[in-house]
Amino acid sequence: MADALRQAHNAAFLDHPDFTPFSEARWTQTVTESRSFRPNLCFVVWPEHSDEIVAYVHTAEFEGDLIATGRRQACVGKLGTLRGHRGKGLATALLGRALHAYREAGYDEASLSVDSANPTGALGVYRGLGFAVESRWTNYVMTVDA
Repeated sequence: MADALRQAHNAAFLDHPDFTPFSEARWTQTVTESRSFRPNLCFVVWPEHSDEIVAYVHTAEFEGDLIATGRRQACVGKLGTLRGHRGKGLATALLGRALHAYREAGYDEASLSVDSANPTGALGVYRGLGFAVESRWTNYVMTVDA
C-alpha cells in the first residue's frame, strides 16, 4: 500500500504552494523505510469501489524525542484528503482514530507540524481535536542561479 499512499499524498497536496511531489525513491527513503515509520499506526480511507486512497494519516515516532523528554510522542507525519473528498470529515475521523490508537499504544502525546497558511482548513481540524500551537517558525528560501 506504500505507493498508493504516496500517490494519495501527492494528489492531496498538489494545490499547496511550493509542494514538490514525492518520487518513489524519496518516499521509500524518507517514509516507508525510515526507522521512525510506524505502519501499524497509519490509517487510510479507501472506498470499496475505488482504485485509490482518498484520505490518510501517516505516523512516525522519533527515538530522540523520547531520549530528550522521557515522553513517547506520536508524530502525525502526513495527513491528507483528496480534493474531491474534502469537507466530509474524513481527516477528522482518521486523526481521531489515530489519537485513540496512540493512547492504546502507550504514547504520552501527539504532535504535528502545519503550514499556518494551509488552504484546506486543516488548522480547524487540529484545533477541534484538541491540538494547540506550541511553537511557530519562519522558513527562508533563496533561489540561486546556476
